[in-house]
Amino acid sequence: MSQVFHNASTPGFALVGANGFIGSHLRELAREREISHCDFTRQHPATNAGVAHPDLLSAPVVVWAASMITPATAEESPEAVSAERSAFSELVTSLANSPRDHHLVVMSSGGTVYGGNDAPYVETDVPQPVNRYGAAKLALENIAHGSGVPTTVLRVANAYGPGQQAARGQGVIGYWLRALRDKKPISIFGNGSTVRDYVYVKDIAEAVLAAASLTSPEPFRIINIGSGEPTTLTQLARLCLDVAGADSAIKYQENRGFDTPANWLDVRAALDYLNWEPTVTLRDGLKLTWEWVQTAD
Repeated sequence: MSQVFHNASTPGFALVGANGFIGSHLRELAREREISHCDFTRQHPATNAGVAHPDLLSAPVVVWAASMITPATAEESPEAVSAERSAFSELVTSLANSPRDHHLVVMSSGGTVYGGNDAPYVETDVPQPVNRYGAAKLALENIAHGSGVPTTVLRVANAYGPGQQAARGQGVIGYWLRALRDKKPISIFGNGSTVRDYVYVKDIAEAVLAAASLTSPEPFRIINIGSGEPTTLTQLARLCLDVAGADSAIKYQENRGFDTPANWLDVRAALDYLNWEPTVTLRDGLKLTWEWVQTAD
């Protein structure tokens, strides 16, 4: 099956990972705004055996939103990490060898690439990945950096929102709201003081479109995308209980010993460079997610 350009014969951007959590929201937002794009998925890949799809090479902007690994699979399956790295390297090489100019927008992880520095993290902090997932995402950044293809890396905080599956290692909000739906308690590792940064998926899609719309991208630029606000696990749990109107208990379990105490992002550069800032509050985002969870499988 060939790829289809939406809204125009020449795409404004090519989206790799169009069926993923963030990719699907980006695809929907682009269609709402009649922004031309073409979609690539695992079933319809952007490259195959080193050969790039013609639609990919005709796109001035390529967005990498593919998520072939999770934090859990990164720990358990070096083969999956290697496969993602190979697929990304193949795509970047195709763009670097293309006769036309391209701008690559890469979705990376602000929640796992940083570590060892005092939060909030800024883009100039030296990365110290907290796990193999973070190391894998940093490796993709380095591949793009060395390619010569103008690249904007978006280091995204903890994404959440409608459509997010409750996959192991993919964040607590999906788990907790499903637990509340099923009249089960919320479980927290440690005393609940761990700090994270939660950003609503539609805000992320807005940031990606802003990056894709840059007319003169820098050779290589890293931008944090998050709420810019620290939230403890206990605060998050109480908000979940509130929006769900639930009286379930919060159960505290033994600290796992490897969670970073505080991880949240400084997002001022996104406003300066992309004219982007988050617009959906955590409470409002949880309400929208709760509405979706009640009808999800």
